[in-house]
Amino acid sequence: MLYFTRSNRDRRTQGEPAENSVTTVHGWHERKSKRYLHRGNKKRVYNVFVPKLYKPGKAVPLIMVLHGCRQTQHDICSITGFNYLAEKHGFIVVYPFVTHYNDMRTRNCWGWWRPEHIKTGSGEVEDLRCIIQEVTHEFTINAKRIHITGLSSGAGMTVAALTVHPGLFASGAAVAGLAYGESASAVNTAFTSGDTFRSINTTVTLMQKARHNDQTPVPLCIVHSHDDETVSIQAGKNLRDSWLQYFGYKTGQVKCKRRGRSLGTPWEHKKYGRWWRKSIVETVFLHGPGHGWYGGNEGDYSYPAGPDVSKIIWKFFKNHHR
Repeated sequence: MLYFTRSNRDRRTQGEPAENSVTTVHGWHERKSKRYLHRGNKKRVYNVFVPKLYKPGKAVPLIMVLHGCRQTQHDICSITGFNYLAEKHGFIVVYPFVTHYNDMRTRNCWGWWRPEHIKTGSGEVEDLRCIIQEVTHEFTINAKRIHITGLSSGAGMTVAALTVHPGLFASGAAVAGLAYGESASAVNTAFTSGDTFRSINTTVTLMQKARHNDQTPVPLCIVHSHDDETVSIQAGKNLRDSWLQYFGYKTGQVKCKRRGRSLGTPWEHKKYGRWWRKSIVETVFLHGPGHGWYGGNEGDYSYPAGPDVSKIIWKFFKNHHR
């Protein structure tokens, strides 16, 4: 699900509106991002879901949700059920679509392993920042409550966005993702054998360079399956350890731990950080059937028999505003 095949010019090229005019209509809206001057910029289709609770002038949280490979923004919306949570809790959701790319990769993958797409002011990670900027101009968004999450390649790009945009996101969540700056060899595909990871110290050095040594804490929730055959559990552990080390914490600083079983799927939830502060990292490591989203709706790369990951992530975001 994570990477390589032919270039895609996007089969979803619905018409672009004349301009992204302000809207107060609730529901599902399609947009196409503007043309920007940074290197590697592309116009990208994205959808915005506006709940009925939204009222212009009253600031609400914003959650950006990134699809995985072989998915679209419609697929990730369907399996995660974030629109339902948005209606219930009154936040806006934005679903970018990778739309098109010029290199070899699996269909609809984000370029999480390509240097030109994961550094400040360049490529896909900068396009995502611009999309957030467009949405915050169109809707009344609480700047202290902007969050990002994603699945698989979308999780890899989530980690990249959190890394290179200090101060933009209040927190983030990666489902079946990888540490910042990992190479494609960390993933098991038809082209690679997987499980070739950078050292934690190397990852931390890459983060220091990408963030210009900014160590303002960014809380991260990591969800991963021990039985993931595409992105092994070691990737999730490396993401945890590199995040803790970069922000000055240790893997032994476990605030609390609890175990459970949801619809037959066992899981363990750990919170890391100093006892008098909120967690800096939370992990939900489970024993499930494979690579995908857990506890959501039926669909490709979705495993409904498990803990409700979307609810876990929303609770994490709710507790971690900037």
